[in-house]
Amino acid sequence: MKNTIITIDLATSVFELAIATPQYRITQRRRLDRDAFRQFIHEQEPALL
Repeated sequence: MKNTIITIDLATSVFELAIATPQYRITQRRRLDRDAFRQFIHEQEPALL
């Protein structure tokens, strides 16, 4: 299991994500609609949300 932290800013139609290391260093940011968010979460390895 890769140690990853994913934070999610929930909104009505767009979700903003920040993906970080266990040391809280942000490695990636994404802005996804509902369908893309669902697909993203489905494809992720286990992580802390």
